[in-house]
Amino acid sequence: MINDNTTNDGSYVPPASGTVGISTLTVPVLVETAAFHSELALANKSLATVTLVLEYVESNTPGAGAGGTAFIILAPKEQKIIAEAIDYLRENGVAVGAKDEASYVGSLRITIYAGTSIDNIFAGARTASLSRPGGSTACSLPASTADKKPQPGPICMV
Repeated sequence: MINDNTTNDGSYVPPASGTVGISTLTVPVLVETAAFHSELALANKSLATVTLVLEYVESNTPGAGAGGTAFIILAPKEQKIIAEAIDYLRENGVAVGAKDEASYVGSLRITIYAGTSIDNIFAGARTASLSRPGGSTACSLPASTADKKPQPGPICMV
Protein backbone atom coordinates (compact mmCIF):
# COMPACT_ATOMS: atom_id res chain seq x y z
CA MET A 1 0.00 0.00 0.00
CA ILE A 2 1.30 3.45 -0.95
CA ASN A 3 -0.33 6.25 1.04
CA ASP A 4 -0.63 9.94 0.26
CA ASN A 5 0.46 11.48 3.57
CA THR A 6 -1.75 14.56 3.06
CA THR A 7 -5.06 12.93 2.16
CA ASN A 8 -4.42 9.33 3.27
CA ASP A 9 -5.51 8.12 -0.18
CA GLY A 10 -3.92 4.75 -0.81
CA SER A 11 -2.82 2.69 -3.78
CA TYR A 12 -2.38 -1.06 -3.43
CA VAL A 13 0.93 -2.35 -4.81
CA PRO A 14 0.39 -6.07 -5.42
CA PRO A 15 3.11 -8.70 -5.67
CA ALA A 16 4.13 -9.40 -9.25
CA SER A 17 3.76 -12.87 -10.71
CA GLY A 18 6.03 -14.72 -13.14
CA THR A 19 6.24 -13.00 -16.54
CA VAL A 20 9.14 -14.72 -18.32
CA GLY A 21 10.17 -12.97 -21.54
CA ILE A 22 8.10 -9.84 -20.95
CA SER A 23 9.91 -6.57 -20.32
CA THR A 24 7.18 -3.99 -20.93
CA LEU A 25 4.37 -2.58 -18.82
CA THR A 26 1.61 -0.26 -20.06
CA VAL A 27 0.00 2.37 -17.87
CA PRO A 28 -3.37 2.78 -19.59
CA VAL A 29 -3.86 6.49 -19.02
CA LEU A 30 -2.13 9.61 -17.74
CA VAL A 31 -4.17 12.82 -17.51
CA GLU A 32 -3.43 16.53 -17.17
CA THR A 33 -6.55 18.70 -17.38
CA ALA A 34 -8.04 21.60 -15.46
CA ALA A 35 -10.00 19.16 -13.29
CA PHE A 36 -7.81 16.04 -13.19
CA HIS A 37 -4.14 15.16 -12.94
CA SER A 38 -2.21 11.89 -12.74
CA GLU A 39 0.68 10.87 -10.59
CA LEU A 40 2.94 8.01 -11.63
CA ALA A 41 4.08 5.41 -9.11
CA LEU A 42 7.16 3.32 -9.91
CA ALA A 43 8.81 0.75 -7.66
CA ASN A 44 11.90 -1.43 -8.00
CA LYS A 45 11.80 -4.47 -5.70
CA SER A 46 15.19 -5.77 -6.88
CA LEU A 47 18.66 -5.39 -5.41
CA ALA A 48 19.93 -3.84 -8.66
CA THR A 49 19.70 -0.33 -10.10
CA VAL A 50 17.23 -0.33 -12.99
CA THR A 51 16.85 1.99 -15.99
CA LEU A 52 13.33 2.35 -17.35
CA VAL A 53 12.34 3.74 -20.74
CA LEU A 54 9.11 5.79 -20.55
CA GLU A 55 7.33 6.09 -23.92
CA TYR A 56 4.34 8.45 -23.80
CA VAL A 57 1.75 8.67 -26.60
CA GLU A 58 -0.56 11.71 -26.46
CA SER A 59 -4.05 10.92 -27.76
CA ASN A 60 -6.19 13.95 -26.84
CA THR A 61 -4.09 16.86 -28.17
CA PRO A 62 -1.37 15.33 -30.40
CA GLY A 63 -1.11 18.53 -32.47
CA ALA A 64 0.52 20.20 -29.46
CA GLY A 65 3.00 17.34 -29.10
CA ALA A 66 2.55 13.67 -29.95
CA GLY A 67 4.67 12.34 -27.09
CA GLY A 68 8.10 10.78 -26.96
CA THR A 69 10.62 9.03 -24.75
CA ALA A 70 12.27 9.74 -21.40
CA PHE A 71 14.42 7.62 -19.11
CA ILE A 72 14.29 7.17 -15.35
CA ILE A 73 16.65 5.33 -13.01
CA LEU A 74 15.44 3.58 -9.88
CA ALA A 75 17.90 2.54 -7.18
CA PRO A 76 17.60 -0.88 -5.53
CA LYS A 77 14.38 -1.10 -3.49
CA GLU A 78 13.42 2.44 -4.52
CA GLN A 79 9.86 3.66 -4.84
CA LYS A 80 9.29 6.89 -6.74
CA ILE A 81 6.02 8.83 -6.91
CA ILE A 82 5.94 11.52 -9.58
CA ALA A 83 3.16 13.91 -8.54
CA GLU A 84 2.53 15.53 -11.95
CA ALA A 85 3.31 12.72 -14.39
CA ILE A 86 2.74 14.54 -17.69
CA ASP A 87 4.61 17.62 -16.48
CA TYR A 88 7.53 15.37 -15.46
CA LEU A 89 7.60 13.85 -18.95
CA ARG A 90 7.44 17.33 -20.51
CA GLU A 91 10.36 18.50 -18.34
CA ASN A 92 12.37 15.45 -19.44
CA GLY A 93 12.12 16.06 -23.17
CA VAL A 94 8.83 14.40 -24.14
CA ALA A 95 6.85 16.42 -26.71
CA VAL A 96 3.66 17.45 -24.90
CA GLY A 97 1.95 20.82 -25.25
CA ALA A 98 2.51 23.56 -22.70
CA LYS A 99 1.04 23.12 -19.23
CA ASP A 100 -2.45 24.62 -18.82
CA GLU A 101 -2.86 25.31 -22.56
CA ALA A 102 -4.98 22.22 -23.30
CA SER A 103 -6.14 18.94 -21.83
CA TYR A 104 -3.64 16.11 -22.26
CA VAL A 105 -4.48 12.41 -22.10
CA GLY A 106 -2.30 9.53 -23.21
CA SER A 107 -0.81 6.14 -22.42
CA LEU A 108 2.63 5.26 -21.11
CA ARG A 109 4.67 2.23 -22.11
CA ILE A 110 7.46 1.35 -19.67
CA THR A 111 10.29 -0.87 -20.88
CA ILE A 112 13.14 -2.19 -18.76
CA TYR A 113 16.32 -1.01 -20.44
CA ALA A 114 18.73 -2.53 -17.93
CA GLY A 115 18.99 -3.87 -14.41
CA THR A 116 16.28 -6.41 -13.58
CA SER A 117 13.27 -8.39 -14.79
CA ILE A 118 9.69 -7.18 -15.07
CA ASP A 119 8.80 -9.25 -11.99
CA ASN A 120 10.65 -6.71 -9.87
CA ILE A 121 8.95 -3.59 -11.23
CA PHE A 122 5.61 -2.05 -10.28
CA ALA A 123 4.06 0.80 -12.24
CA GLY A 124 0.71 2.48 -11.93
CA ALA A 125 -1.03 5.83 -12.10
CA ARG A 126 -3.38 7.56 -9.70
CA THR A 127 -5.64 10.09 -11.37
CA ALA A 128 -7.25 12.53 -8.98
CA SER A 129 -9.56 15.49 -8.86
CA LEU A 130 -9.16 17.96 -6.01
CA SER A 131 -12.24 18.53 -3.92
CA ARG A 132 -13.30 21.25 -1.55
CA PRO A 133 -12.48 21.93 1.27
CA GLY A 134 -9.49 19.64 0.72
CA GLY A 135 -8.58 16.13 -0.21
CA SER A 136 -9.31 14.47 -3.51
CA THR A 137 -11.24 11.79 -5.33
CA ALA A 138 -8.90 9.37 -7.05
CA CYS A 139 -8.67 6.17 -9.05
CA SER A 140 -5.50 4.07 -9.09
CA LEU A 141 -4.78 2.15 -12.31
CA PRO A 142 -2.02 -0.45 -12.28
CA ALA A 143 0.00 -1.15 -15.40
CA SER A 144 -0.58 -4.28 -17.48
CA THR A 145 1.95 -6.48 -19.22
CA ALA A 146 2.23 -6.97 -22.98
CA ASP A 147 0.33 -10.24 -22.69
CA LYS A 148 -2.61 -8.20 -21.31
CA LYS A 149 -2.32 -9.48 -17.74
CA PRO A 150 -3.06 -6.49 -15.52
CA GLN A 151 -1.56 -6.12 -12.12
CA PRO A 152 -4.57 -6.22 -9.73
CA GLY A 153 -6.73 -3.09 -9.71
CA PRO A 154 -8.17 -0.51 -10.28
CA ILE A 155 -8.83 0.94 -6.87
CA CYS A 156 -10.92 4.08 -6.52
CA MET A 157 -11.10 6.14 -3.36
CA VAL A 158 -13.10 9.14 -2.26
